[in-house]
Amino acid sequence: MASLRAVFALIFLAAFAAYSQAQSVSSAAMLADSSPSPVSFSSSRTGVDAIAGVPASGSSGSAGGITRGQPAPSSTGMGAFSRIAIGEYSSPLGIGVGVAAPVTRSTNLRLGWNFFNYSLTGTDDGANYAGHLHFRSLQASADWFPFHGSFHVSPGLLFNNQNRVTAQGGIAGGTSFTLNDVNYYSDNADPVFGSGSVHFKSVAPMFTAGWGNWVSRREHKHLTFPFEAGFAYTGEATVKLNLQGSVCNDPGNLYCGQIATDPSVQANINGQIAKLQKDLQWIRFYPIISGGVVYKF
Repeated sequence: MASLRAVFALIFLAAFAAYSQAQSVSSAAMLADSSPSPVSFSSSRTGVDAIAGVPASGSSGSAGGITRGQPAPSSTGMGAFSRIAIGEYSSPLGIGVGVAAPVTRSTNLRLGWNFFNYSLTGTDDGANYAGHLHFRSLQASADWFPFHGSFHVSPGLLFNNQNRVTAQGGIAGGTSFTLNDVNYYSDNADPVFGSGSVHFKSVAPMFTAGWGNWVSRREHKHLTFPFEAGFAYTGEATVKLNLQGSVCNDPGNLYCGQIATDPSVQANINGQIAKLQKDLQWIRFYPIISGGVVYKF
């Protein structure tokens, strides 16, 4: 990277020197033209005129002559927070809305809000449950465009993370279920019921990379379709499992006991929680694949 910066610096200095020389030659030519006596020029005048953008003598500004070129529209004349863009996107964090603004020629600041709700019902290991997925989070990212194109890398932060999964349910009397691979039966007289949840850390570092500039440096480009992929490091998920009622060791309800006072059942509940946490280890690096549409004002 250091060698590339050196090359770019040399190119810039060479271009600046050539530009300064052309300006001085052009000024000299203008002074000569204002002299009352005619001045003859050698054939090299054509090159000077071409640099200065002056039409050749005896020629029009059209075919056969050299015309002053029109300056190219600037693609980087955008100051810090001089423009704003809003967009909508979707990712495993939910549906998102965001806003972005330029900070430097090659960086943007981006803020987003993610949200999603989903409910489902089902049966697992003999238990009937109603589950709820509740996702709410904020994210802040700094988009850096190392090549001043559309490719960007974006370190960031996921905060105010309220993402969680909750469930409530019960087990009908006489129905079998398992805890930590141990089989139990729900007591007919005092059926098992309870709740469970999975929570995540409220703050997590993020890193993504992708293509598309929320705040395009092209003056007349307003609509973009950014895409990025990466992860948020949410750490270990917190699993809670709360069961009440009584369980039996046989379907005839002969050997039963309350969950709250039975140490072997409590040990198996803790074992079940440990298994669930192990199954969720992959989610420490929560995957993010995001795509959407953005409009720059």
